[in-house]
Amino acid sequence: MSAADRRPHRRRRTLGASRSAGPGDVDRRPLSRSHYRSRSSAMTTDLTEMYRRWLYEAWGAGDVSVAEELIAEDLVDHNRLEGQPQGRAGDVWAANMVRTAFPDLRFELDIAFSNGEYVTGRWTMTGTNTGPFEMFGLPPTGRPVTMTGQEIFRVRDGKFVEVWHQEDVPTMLSNLALDPPPFVMRMAAKRSARLYRREQRRSPEPLARVG
Repeated sequence: MSAADRRPHRRRRTLGASRSAGPGDVDRRPLSRSHYRSRSSAMTTDLTEMYRRWLYEAWGAGDVSVAEELIAEDLVDHNRLEGQPQGRAGDVWAANMVRTAFPDLRFELDIAFSNGEYVTGRWTMTGTNTGPFEMFGLPPTGRPVTMTGQEIFRVRDGKFVEVWHQEDVPTMLSNLALDPPPFVMRMAAKRSARLYRREQRRSPEPLARVG
């Protein structure tokens, strides 16, 4: 008998449908595209669900525990209102102010989508101004309003850490039969100036000022 014949026979171990992998087995087959698509879809669903809960539960219902769960304490808000604190406390402050002014407010999520790190959504709010509006320093008008708005949140470690947002304040003021207060005009002017500077940096040709 040759040396080759005396070697113990080793069974070739494969990971197939006929047996389950043992503790030492490693499946080195490449993952399919459908695997990555399903994983990406799950991440997107998670972020859009976070946004939905923030809108309906934290803002709509005023559930502070949901705000604490979803929002980082040091949230960076790039579009704060005048007098609004920074961080999670500022988001809770703004939500309380709006619910005080519109106790019967209702939100409808129009659309939301995510790329895995950012989530954005657009909503429509309806309500009746039966409470004082701290932001404008005005008594209740008793008028109904319809307003739209949108946010872009950046998510890290399962929490909102950064937000950009825009609300249709002019339409809301029109519903309340109010003129924009001075601070709203200042905010609009600052935003227009930022957009102008941004477009100047992007455009190869300088933009002409109007007026």
